[in-house]
Amino acid sequence: MDIEGKKIWQQAAGDMDRDYVDLCLKWDVILNGPGHRGSRP
Repeated sequence: MDIEGKKIWQQAAGDMDRDYVDLCLKWDVILNGPGHRGSRP
């Protein structure tokens, strides 16, 4: 694979308390977000 001039991203699939690896691989998805709902309007 030629990666010259490309940006490579590494995505984690959870941590010790929230492991989403199997879910992400099963559904072929990446889950992005802050890990909390954020401030409410």
